[in-house]
Amino acid sequence: MKAGGLAGSLTGETLDWLKSTTTVKGKTVAAISSVACSGSERPYSTTFTATLPTTNATETKTVTASAPC
Repeated sequence: MKAGGLAGSLTGETLDWLKSTTTVKGKTVAAISSVACSGSERPYSTTFTATLPTTNATETKTVTASAPC
């Protein structure tokens, strides 16, 4: 059934992270773990992409921040 041009907004989200691993310099680490600090900060970024279901138009935003080491 078609949505008839209606669209909604995300009002909440729950993320369940998979226990995925990768190899860095010969060692197995969690795929989303931090591998280095820059001074006393640990920089990170996450990119979110939303797709409008009626037109398939996309909007992408990247959040960049840092956390203490």
